[in-house]
Amino acid sequence: MLETIKLPVTEYHLWDSLLDESPQGTIFASPKWLDLFMKPYAVYGVFEEDRLMGGISGFVDGGGFSSGNCTLTPYSGIVIKPLPDAKPPRYESICQDICNSLISTLQNEYSKIVISNHWSFTDLRPFQWHGWKEFVKYTYVVDLVDLDETLKGMEKMTRYEAKKSADSLHMCSPTEFALMYAHTFQRKGLDQPVDSEFVIRLINEGWASAFKLGEAAAVVIKDNKRLYYILGASEEGHYTSALLWKIMQHQTRIEIDLVGCNVPEIALFKRGFGGKLIHYTGATYEV
Repeated sequence: MLETIKLPVTEYHLWDSLLDESPQGTIFASPKWLDLFMKPYAVYGVFEEDRLMGGISGFVDGGGFSSGNCTLTPYSGIVIKPLPDAKPPRYESICQDICNSLISTLQNEYSKIVISNHWSFTDLRPFQWHGWKEFVKYTYVVDLVDLDETLKGMEKMTRYEAKKSADSLHMCSPTEFALMYAHTFQRKGLDQPVDSEFVIRLINEGWASAFKLGEAAAVVIKDNKRLYYILGASEEGHYTSALLWKIMQHQTRIEIDLVGCNVPEIALFKRGFGGKLIHYTGATYEV
């Protein structure tokens, strides 16, 4: 018998352990990421007796709940405990039971819900069966196991741009990056997706790193599975490809998620790195 409960802060260590273990567990679902936004959030755990089997975390706003699909948080969504000894039909059944328990609890507590799942979560049928509306988005994931092959797999122009800079990669201070980031959007006549104060707080947390090459800068974050390219700034795209390539060369993770390619111009740039196009799905519910 499964039971879904809202975890108290004192039990967040159980949630962090599940995130480390689960394929769906990413930095975007962690309390330390959610804390950055200084907004109310909740973590729901699905238990079988005293065993945490799955759950979800997300922001709470009045009568709404949002897991992923928001600023700098492309996905979060359902997290399931791996059960390597369970045969596929049994594991599928357990996953659906976890989803059903979460759906029932969330629908009882909120009038508007948005859930954007990590791309390793693929079974949306429980949401379909409860009448939720679905959506799909995309990202690119670049394999970093063999960097020679990574370079060969790039589009010709991206590979040329990546290789042409002989400059060294430098760390970028939080304030310096925030200024470059703000100027990038001013030059384009666009509003910043996140303000400078948040950008500085993000880097100062210590698990986000800012790098600079020439007149380009980028912020990357990581968890125990992969690297994520989260923010970029540049003067007319100057050295952006070279910067990202040098970051890839200096990391120890086996892959980098370029975190979204749903806008044509952004998709064109990120496609050049030869990563695998991956879709991730979500669902919405509103009374």
